[in-house]
Amino acid sequence: MRLASSVRRVGATHPPADAEREWDRFVSECPGGDLVQASCWGRFKRAVGQDARLVTLRAASGEVVGGAQIVLSRPAPGLAAGYVARGPVLRPGCAEAAGALVDAVLSAVRSAGVRALIVQPPEGAAAVVAALDERDFGSGCPAVAPEATIRIDPRLPDGELLEGMSRMRRRNLRKPVPPGLSIELAEDVEAFQRLHAATAERQGFRAFDPASLRAQWGALAPEGRCAIMMARQDGVPVAAAWFTRFAGTITYKMAGWDAALAERLGAGRHVNELLHWESFRWARESGAVRVDLGGLARDV
Repeated sequence: MRLASSVRRVGATHPPADAEREWDRFVSECPGGDLVQASCWGRFKRAVGQDARLVTLRAASGEVVGGAQIVLSRPAPGLAAGYVARGPVLRPGCAEAAGALVDAVLSAVRSAGVRALIVQPPEGAAAVVAALDERDFGSGCPAVAPEATIRIDPRLPDGELLEGMSRMRRRNLRKPVPPGLSIELAEDVEAFQRLHAATAERQGFRAFDPASLRAQWGALAPEGRCAIMMARQDGVPVAAAWFTRFAGTITYKMAGWDAALAERLGAGRHVNELLHWESFRWARESGAVRVDLGGLARDV
């Protein structure tokens, strides 16, 4: 197979070019294709001060057979690091191109002055993993995408979904919904961030800053790749969940819950369970084939 590679930056503000739409379609159709390899994710990364470069590998016919979106950062002057999350992506049946694809990625990062590169291939990418091994990539680096997760088919009947939950959760979901509580899709990024910050303070982790959330929403939401499910008690936001959407998968990314406010307004202690239950129904209605719970530690 005759192959040719190309490298280009992912635009920060302009609508996707034909090549970007072609790439996004390619990623969505490949097994293991993920949003973090889509061009809109690259625009999000550029909006928060990083760089995103797309390497594509084409056959002589012009057909894309593989590629990778590389995210670059410069933590110090003269020092550049990069990572490829859930990539490189290779078309099924093109395993013989894996070596050329990895070489194209390495050539691109070397030309950008990258001193360290982390690559976390997608699921089922045995040929890519073998090509990385042949080029002396080691194991044990920090993960740049979740290494394990739980996926649920939202198309299952409600009864089957409930059967997969704990007895306590089923009991909580069967309780009457508190008067005045509504759960629906929202676009209020600022309200989400306030709820997310309340959760971070309560649980002791660092919250996403407002600018990062606005940048992600601005890059993904116009293409329908991002959504917020929000619970309001008497019109006041008390809990919310942030999701991404790509290739039939809706992925839970982060949450927010102001427990004290929810209790004060009478939203009940189980508002988050109701929120997630409604997200399953929304996923079903929107045509999703799986809900990804966003990752968990591999040892779990």
